Amino acid sequence: MIVFQECYLSTVILNSIDEFRWFTWQSLRDIIYFADNLIICTSKTFINMKKGIFFAAFLLASIASYAQGSLAKGGKQLNAGFGFSNYGTPVYLGVDFGVGESFTVGPRFSYRNYGYNFGGSRYSQSLMVISFNGNYHFNKLIELPSEWDLYAGLTIGYYIWSSADFGGQASGVGLDGQIGARYFFSDRFGLNLEFGGGTGTGGLFGITYKL
Repeated sequence: MIVFQECYLSTVILNSIDEFRWFTWQSLRDIIYFADNLIICTSKTFINMKKGIFFAAFLLASIASYAQGSLAKGGKQLNAGFGFSNYGTPVYLGVDFGVGESFTVGPRFSYRNYGYNFGGSRYSQSLMVISFNGNYHFNKLIELPSEWDLYAGLTIGYYIWSSADFGGQASGVGLDGQIGARYFFSDRFGLNLEFGGGTGTGGLFGITYKL
């Protein structure tokens, strides 16, 4: 009886040791598996963070490289908008070409039609201007922020005035000066305000689009 109890006790102890070893091995294996996954996940997260930082830096650099106020040499931009006048609302369309570090030149076309009543009759007249302008841009000279463009220059234009009511037409060449500014709210689009400019008005307001 005593021998049987000792054998039974030995068996219980051995089984307990085996279970403890199995539990310890399973726990150790789970810990190693968890650690491996943690390292892999951490590595992937770190790699993704590096990719995200690189992409953000590239995006900011791209925006900064495009969001320059004045045109670089070889650059082109379209300008369109409306003029200021007491005699109708002029519309204009023009193109600027960068020909130097701070210089642009380009053609511009503007047109306005004005109708009015006088002595119980209706009259109308129109003014068309075909012009060519040159501007100096002060961005680098006075170190303006990249989204701004401040410029001044001269415009030579050919003016054609006509009125069917008076049966006449007149034309001539004129020289005008202008000063203006642009604010670019994106890499390509900006707002343009200019005074003078040879459009047959006191100034203009419009949009600039960089090509």
